[in-house]
Amino acid sequence: MDKSSVKDRNHTVDVLKCIACFMVVLLHYPTREFGSEFVNIQAMLGRCGVPIFFMISGMFAGKRFTAKKETKASNKWFLNQAVKMMGYFVLFSIIMFLFYQIYDLILCSSKPTINPAIWFSVTNILKFLLANQPFFGGIYWYLLAFAYCLLIYWIASKFKYGLTIIAWMTPVLMVGYYVLGRYSNVIIDGGVPFYYSSNFLFAAIPMFTIGFYLPKLNFKKLTGSNTVILIAVSVVLLYCESMALKSVPKMDSGRNNYVFNLVIAFFILYFVSHNPHVNVKGSNILAVIGVKYSLYIYAFQGLANSIWTAMIKSSKGHSIGVYFSTVYNIGKPLVVFLTALAMSIVFCLIVELFKLVYHKTGKKHLRQVVVL
Repeated sequence: MDKSSVKDRNHTVDVLKCIACFMVVLLHYPTREFGSEFVNIQAMLGRCGVPIFFMISGMFAGKRFTAKKETKASNKWFLNQAVKMMGYFVLFSIIMFLFYQIYDLILCSSKPTINPAIWFSVTNILKFLLANQPFFGGIYWYLLAFAYCLLIYWIASKFKYGLTIIAWMTPVLMVGYYVLGRYSNVIIDGGVPFYYSSNFLFAAIPMFTIGFYLPKLNFKKLTGSNTVILIAVSVVLLYCESMALKSVPKMDSGRNNYVFNLVIAFFILYFVSHNPHVNVKGSNILAVIGVKYSLYIYAFQGLANSIWTAMIKSSKGHSIGVYFSTVYNIGKPLVVFLTALAMSIVFCLIVELFKLVYHKTGKKHLRQVVVL
């Protein structure tokens, strides 16, 4: 999630990051007040979020790599970003662990939300190393998958045909993503575990690669209006795919995207990136959220939902509890999104405060050293 400020930055893509972030929240915390059909619609649209995120990240990386003319500096950028994502993973995991220790203490929970006893089994260690699966905090698989993907790109960029090989492998990896994902139920009764496909190899690398090369694509017939029509048609086809799979019980399981999630993500990003007249200012509130807070909203969504759950439990039997419960149940995805946004803003303010204090104390310490 490149926050670099450049003159030719397309802030409409930043708006799309904000929307994609809301889609992820919509997937994880849909409102169930309007029936199962509406829940299904929320889930199928919400599954577009992660492909959009990976493609946008790949697009920014591709533009940066091209701008640097494949120099050593551009190669090192992949490594720096991978280390950064791993740092975020560790930081957010610590925050989540501390949060739920306090959460369980306040609610007097007899069963810990995060059970340390099951963390470091051989199976979990292998899942962590080979399939970027966190020991806890399952949604953080995205951060690890992104980090692993960037490491692969860093290694590949050191070889003449490294990135070309990844590009040629992408169609095969995408097929693997679906064969080992939701559609694995066709081959094996009950399918295979979701982490077989939701990992850096079958999810992150191909989606990132599509975004990486997307700016270089130029389909003459994909004009603005044609692309919008294709997006609309793809949404209809996504609904049909979702309903078709839902009609077969064993095909409705799994946490992987539908085929048309990826198609919709591609057409949306292509439309936004190849139509210069579709643009917004950097001061647009959605663009600001997309640039500054989308990653943190993604990380804090689970904590935000737990805060609302705790408020409802603690106020049960009171009139305010009915209010909390009604607001939460009816507008759950929006409520969780806005709460996570508020947490993200506070988090960024705390980080900036620490930076300011460190900067001042660091200068003071340096002056003392010089005097001595």
